[in-house]
Amino acid sequence: MFINGMQWPKDDVALINESVKIMLSKTIFFHTGILINNDTFDSNGPYDFAIPCREKLDNDIISRINSQVDRWHINSEIAFRPINKPISEILFTSVSSRFSFETEILSKGLRIIEAINPKPNSRPLGYTFSKDNSLGFGTYCFTWRNVPINSPIIFWFDYNWFPLFKRIREQHYQNDNEKEDIKKLIDIFINGI
Repeated sequence: MFINGMQWPKDDVALINESVKIMLSKTIFFHTGILINNDTFDSNGPYDFAIPCREKLDNDIISRINSQVDRWHINSEIAFRPINKPISEILFTSVSSRFSFETEILSKGLRIIEAINPKPNSRPLGYTFSKDNSLGFGTYCFTWRNVPINSPIIFWFDYNWFPLFKRIREQHYQNDNEKEDIKKLIDIFINGI
C-alpha cells in the first residue's frame, strides 16, 4: 500500500479522492505486506523514499548537483534529509545501507541527467514539480505493470542500457469500444450501478 503526503491544490480532486476513499472503505479490505509512506510533510516519518543526506555525499557529487541547479531553476538551497532521520530505520537493513544506496542511485541518476540534458522537472531521483528544490521525488513505489516517472530515473530511464523496470509511457487500447468499456467500468466503480 502506498501513502502519499502531497497535497494537490484542486478542490475537485480532493473531493473525488475522498469519495473514492469512502466507497473503497465500504467495499474493499486492504491487506498489506509492506507499507510505503512517501509523506514528505511528516518530519518524524519513516522516509520511505530517496532523499540523501548532504553530509554523506562526497565533494564530486555536491559539485555535480550544483552544476545542475541553474538549469533546474532552483532559487533556494537543495533539500536534503537530516542525517538523524528517519528516527528508526525500517525500509533498509541499516542506516549505512540507506546512505550507500541513496548515494549510488543519486550518482548514477546524475550521470543520466548530465548525458541527456532533459527538462528541468526531470531530476536524478525522479520527476518533480518545476522550481521544486529537491533532487526528485524519489519514490520506491512501483509495480510489475509500470514504474512512475517520480521514482529514481535509474529504475526506468532507457538510455544506453536496459532499465530494471519497463516504463509504459501511454495506455493503448485495442479499439474505441475497449476504451469506452473501461470508462464505463470506472463510472460503475465510482458511482455504483
